[in-house]
Amino acid sequence: MGDYLAELGDEETGNVVLAVPLISWVEKRLGTLRSLHVVNGLGLAAFLPLLVKNLWCQLATCVLYVVYRAFLYSLLTVFVAQGFGEMSVGRIFGAVCLLTSVVQPVQYPLVEVVAAQCGGSLWIVNLILTLSIILPVLALCTFEWFEQGSAEHAVVLDDEVVVEVQTHGLSQELPERERAGECKLVKEEEEDCLLYTSPSPRDS
Repeated sequence: MGDYLAELGDEETGNVVLAVPLISWVEKRLGTLRSLHVVNGLGLAAFLPLLVKNLWCQLATCVLYVVYRAFLYSLLTVFVAQGFGEMSVGRIFGAVCLLTSVVQPVQYPLVEVVAAQCGGSLWIVNLILTLSIILPVLALCTFEWFEQGSAEHAVVLDDEVVVEVQTHGLSQELPERERAGECKLVKEEEEDCLLYTSPSPRDS
């Protein structure tokens, strides 16, 4: 069974190729922030089978983890590019890789210590890994709350109330309201600043 899982892991590159159009579709359909919720859901779905003490259940992890990783890195790159600018992607990911390289050498000794304390079982390690999904979920929800609270401010333009949104490609609320007919797009500046106006009393 172990050899079969190893061979399956070598063949999982095809799943990444198949996931590419799905990643693009999800991002265009839901937007970046909501797509990151999908990423967290995929991570949870990939890690939960690790808690089942059955080797065949790990087939789900073998399949889902590769898709999760493809979604994670693709959409995280989009998020960084939209939020901090395309020129900052390399610097930010370089800083992240540098920080993780400091922690990574301690990872394997910690796993061995925990496994030794638990009689050789890695179940507690897998549980910690699964619960770690809570961290990006909380971070994303906090960011969404902050974005919603600080993204909008009212300005006056031609006697109409206009809402200016510094979207950075992330804000979704007003584009949805536009599709619902609750407001209309006035103008767009450099793809990261949208001006919306609510329907005037004369139009209602």
